[in-house]
Amino acid sequence: MNEKKTKLSNLVKASFILPTLGQNLFIYLELYYMSYFLTDICKFELSTVTFILTSTAAVDLVWVFVTGIVLEKFEFKKLGKYRAWYIIGSPIIIVFFTLMFTNVGNGATAASIVIIAFCIKTLMQDIQSAAVTAQLSQLSDDQKERNTLSVTRNIGSVAGQFAFSFVGLATITFFGNLFGVTALGYTMAALIFTIVNGIAHILLWYITKDVPVAATEHKKEKLSVAQMFKVFAENPPLLVLSFGDLLRYTAYFLISSTAAYYFAAVLKDPGSMALYLTCQTATGVVAALLVKFIIELLGKKATYVLSCLMYGGAAVLMYFLGGEGATMTFIIVMSIGSFFNNCIRATITSMTADTVIYSMWKSNVNARGFIMSMTNIPIKFGSMIKSIILPVGLGIIGYQAGVDATPEVAQGIAIIMCLVAGGSVMISGLINLFFYHLNEKKVEEMTNEINARG
Repeated sequence: MNEKKTKLSNLVKASFILPTLGQNLFIYLELYYMSYFLTDICKFELSTVTFILTSTAAVDLVWVFVTGIVLEKFEFKKLGKYRAWYIIGSPIIIVFFTLMFTNVGNGATAASIVIIAFCIKTLMQDIQSAAVTAQLSQLSDDQKERNTLSVTRNIGSVAGQFAFSFVGLATITFFGNLFGVTALGYTMAALIFTIVNGIAHILLWYITKDVPVAATEHKKEKLSVAQMFKVFAENPPLLVLSFGDLLRYTAYFLISSTAAYYFAAVLKDPGSMALYLTCQTATGVVAALLVKFIIELLGKKATYVLSCLMYGGAAVLMYFLGGEGATMTFIIVMSIGSFFNNCIRATITSMTADTVIYSMWKSNVNARGFIMSMTNIPIKFGSMIKSIILPVGLGIIGYQAGVDATPEVAQGIAIIMCLVAGGSVMISGLINLFFYHLNEKKVEEMTNEINARG
């Protein structure tokens, strides 16, 4: 007999806007300004900066697997299994992210401080993010509610990005001028944004304090590390989803990193880059508001597949339409692509939650924390693959900084951004179309069977 489902309140559903909003504030500070801070503010040698970024990227990959193990192995009965990390992780992130943006010189000791601070901050950031994802899938067995929570979380992500576009540089400039020290502008921005992140997570902890978990979550047992990886390896839907999303993230990072080159070399209009970024954010907001209805109409898998094909197709189309004078065409087409990329981001968490149900149904093992932490794998590996493809690709096409791009170089940049990246996203969609076999009906049947086992 199935247990009665308890509907989540609107406040609980809305509260999942908070964590990604808070995280994106400081994440975008790191994304846009970390390299600049190290080179132009701290005056590190370029070789040292390269070492800092590559060494921390390597550690970041290791943390993906450590995160899942930590979530499964540690139990905090009073604070909540996953919610505890909102309380534990927030002050640690505040301290060490602020250290990352503190100018203590440019010697070996200073570089070591940055690397250590980055590694500790990123571990806590990954655990905290995975804990939110795990709790999201833990609260309800109702697929519509999980979809709503996933969509709401993505709204927070877009809101954080949108907020940073307004307050990021303004905060840096204000405090830099206030103290008369440019570096302190970055330090204060890092401190303030991580405090906001801490407040957001503590609010989520409080709001969800007395919310009961879903019936399937009660079927829980301690797992060894070997069992966790076995669960991952024996979960075909999760493997397909992870590989497909790795391609999608590789493409997303390539498109983002190549945009500046494309505006300068292909469109011959670098000044329009700001308009492009604004339009990308705006369409992200629209997608965050509409994707729930798209999922309800088409289903999760169809939404993911269609969005991949449209996002990748937009990039491929610009290979044929791009060129000098095509700035507005590029901005419009790629903004449409951005809309569909945000639809993917809103869908992936809910689809991963379905693979948790599949694992429980197949092996009667609940590895929710470990599986949900695997959503970080495509992000980390996609970023690293991009970091290899982009410099190698620029080298092959003969790109030189500060030198006007030849037609051959411009075409090469278009190939990297449009054909390689766009093709990768489309392949991701096709992989999920043919090899991801979970649908709403199947997940509902598996959930009922799990609960019926008692």
